[in-house]
Amino acid sequence: MRLNLGVRHLKALVDHTTALANLLSQHRFHRHPLVRNQVGHLQLVGLLHNAPVDILLDTGAASTVVDLSYCRAKGIPTRDTGKLGGGAGGITLAIHALDGATLSLDGHPLRSDGIYAVDLTHVNEGLVTKGASRVHGVLGADVLTYHQAVIDYATMSLFLHHPKA
Repeated sequence: MRLNLGVRHLKALVDHTTALANLLSQHRFHRHPLVRNQVGHLQLVGLLHNAPVDILLDTGAASTVVDLSYCRAKGIPTRDTGKLGGGAGGITLAIHALDGATLSLDGHPLRSDGIYAVDLTHVNEGLVTKGASRVHGVLGADVLTYHQAVIDYATMSLFLHHPKA
């Protein structure tokens, strides 16, 4: 009997997740696969200036940012905005704009409030210390809001609305 309950529960879960994916697809949402890193954070892979970037999904980050050292290493032009900012209200990091930069997921360009570069050394040091890999950027609430994000933990998927898809 216990095995049957497990199978029924699994079937209900599969039906639920399939129904959700189908519904979102009908409304021009695209599924972007997520992976959980060694620390438990959700990540995905995108493209910035046609180069792959490992991106941390952070629903608490107001803006989408890329590591400044990554931009410099890849020759991606940045412009110092003269402003300071940082996570959770911090105001110690110089903010650089990536004018004209395009960040995309699975061939879909992402709408944002602008893509910025900041020094993510502290983020990457924390990840590496805990056994996770470095990231090149953080996908923030600006992109998630513009694209009406739905995070489906059951299928490890980020669904984003792409109206021109």
